[in-house]
Amino acid sequence: MTEILQRSSAAQRWLAIAMDPEMVNRPERIETDAVGRLIMSPQPDFLHRKQALKISNLLDGHLGSEGSVQKQAIETSDGTKVADVVWLTEEQEHALNANKNLPLNQAPPICIEISSPTSSLSELEHKRELYFEAGAKEVWICDRKGQLRFFLPSGEISKSILVPPFPKQITIGRLSS
Repeated sequence: MTEILQRSSAAQRWLAIAMDPEMVNRPERIETDAVGRLIMSPQPDFLHRKQALKISNLLDGHLGSEGSVQKQAIETSDGTKVADVVWLTEEQEHALNANKNLPLNQAPPICIEISSPTSSLSELEHKRELYFEAGAKEVWICDRKGQLRFFLPSGEISKSILVPPFPKQITIGRLSS
């Protein structure tokens, strides 16, 4: 189980950040780069948060359990990145229950990034590459209109292989894009 939790100096830096009471209460999204420097981004907006919740709920419904998690830290070759939504393996879930703050050193099978007004296509593509490098089986990208794109390491696919019935488009109740 401990092999799931990275023990690198970058992971130790992340742990220090995650346990610092002044940092955990900050509204910004916090990640690190390859040498452990902080990268702070604005907190995701309302639409972004609603899309993350909807995707998480749909994943749980399609896969028949509660393996989805929002805002999961993953140790990558370019520092600790936080995926908007992930689908954890049972082993990863047990490891996180034992140590809630360390990032996973192996990406969950499904990592999902949701586009925000401040994210560029190149940033999303870079994170996609990092998640695959860290072991993700699929990476999904959700745009501001709720359109999902599904990727394997070899490239884009028309639908998820791991969750074939997952919709290509999500809608958020009373919201309009």
